[in-house]
Amino acid sequence: MAKRTIPKLKDYFQAGKRPTEDQFEDVFDSFIHLDNPDYIKTEDWGSTREGILKFFTYEHSATNIFHIKLPYRADTDHAMFYLKATGYNYSQGDIIDVTWVGYCYKPDGNVINHKSHVAISAIITAGQYVGSDSHVYIWLKLPNTYFSTFKIDSMHVGNGRLLKQGDLEIIVSDLNQL
Repeated sequence: MAKRTIPKLKDYFQAGKRPTEDQFEDVFDSFIHLDNPDYIKTEDWGSTREGILKFFTYEHSATNIFHIKLPYRADTDHAMFYLKATGYNYSQGDIIDVTWVGYCYKPDGNVINHKSHVAISAIITAGQYVGSDSHVYIWLKLPNTYFSTFKIDSMHVGNGRLLKQGDLEIIVSDLNQL
């Protein structure tokens, strides 16, 4: 039926009242269920969701940068994040293995306690920044994008959330920041 506030739901069950069938439906509809894919119990910190963003290009470019826009805004959100990209950069015969961590922190209007780590490759670069739209961006630059494939996975850390498919947006540009 409808999602109701907790005080409203409690009102249905006051002494002497008899909740209706519709009111019982409201109770169930107002709470998340364990089967819901967006439900994360607090003991599920460290849970991962793989392939929330997937990308492939056959375009040749030595200047393009992959900017990945996160759902977090530095001027309104407090959220920790852990994201990992894995894939293959064919033009260089290189392994894409990049991890980004950070904390979108509203009081500073910035990303704090952040780190971007490129494993294995000495020629792939990565980082993160707050864009002109106040969104947090992570970025990845390959020496040449020809036949490059990667996916991004999310891990639930701290006060962040487990991101899902559709939460990230990729923008390919030769600009250093958007």
